[in-house]
Amino acid sequence: MRPRVSWTTGNERRLIIDEAFALLESVDVRFGACDALESLAEAGARVDREAGVARLPRELVERALAGCPPEVLLADERGPVLSGGVRETLREIVSAALAARRAAASR
Repeated sequence: MRPRVSWTTGNERRLIIDEAFALLESVDVRFGACDALESLAEAGARVDREAGVARLPRELVERALAGCPPEVLLADERGPVLSGGVRETLREIVSAALAARRAAASR
């Protein structure tokens, strides 16, 4: 059995997820020149093909997450980095990004 540790409350986790969705909707995500932009546009993303960027609406991201497997493993050449449920893994990534942003802002 793996121990479960949580550094956030349920309300904090919901806030992190809501903020992540808001960022994906309001900030350009760079894809460059690739076929993915056309697929994203067809799925409902606001796409600027010339700039190679897209803004991803919450509904699009939620549909994509619903199609993900319940468990994921992120690894590099040294082995596993993060593993667990998709939502938990994304939550950890977003939490780390927000912590890095706060640390940079306090310098």
